[in-house]
Amino acid sequence: MKSTKGEQSKKLLLDAALVSIAKQGIYSITHRSIAAEAGVPKSLTTYFFSSLPDLLEQAFIHFTVLAADDNVKHLEELDALMASRTTTWPLSPGARRTLHKLLSQRLAEFILRQATEHPVGVAVELNFLYVYRSDKPIRQHIEAYRGMLLNRLANLIRRFSGRNAAIDASLMLGMIHQLLFKSTITPQEIDRERVHAEVSRMMAFILL
Repeated sequence: MKSTKGEQSKKLLLDAALVSIAKQGIYSITHRSIAAEAGVPKSLTTYFFSSLPDLLEQAFIHFTVLAADDNVKHLEELDALMASRTTTWPLSPGARRTLHKLLSQRLAEFILRQATEHPVGVAVELNFLYVYRSDKPIRQHIEAYRGMLLNRLANLIRRFSGRNAAIDASLMLGMIHQLLFKSTITPQEIDRERVHAEVSRMMAFILL
């Protein structure tokens, strides 16, 4: 179904909002800066959005639609990999080490790919997830998105062990975001071996 001109204009503004957040940080953007990024009059932003918080809320929803598919697809691939190799219990030490190696490699490559190929998306996600104050509607969307990521990571960890899965998922997500942050702010200086080593170390702590 072909989108209307109004829908196209609104999407243009939401895309511009995400780019502005990535460039300036969530607390620095204004209607004016978003309009400038989109190359449209400021009046267009106030026509489509009742306030800046309304624009930010809709921008985050727009982001989750764009980003969730990629994140969910990767987590589903990891889960399928784990499911295919955890059919026999208890897992032998050798099987655990093999799974740890495979999972660490896949996760490290995902982090490196996101940082180099999708830096705007990474910056937007980190801005929203670690914002220390936000209006309640935005916070609810942020917590729902974070909860989705944590639940999928916890399910992945439970294929190794049910112990402390929720806590380990939180540690794992924090590690992923820390490495994404470091890799994104200095893309020309990414130490791929260090990323692989840090992921392997954390995953060993969680899984072995």
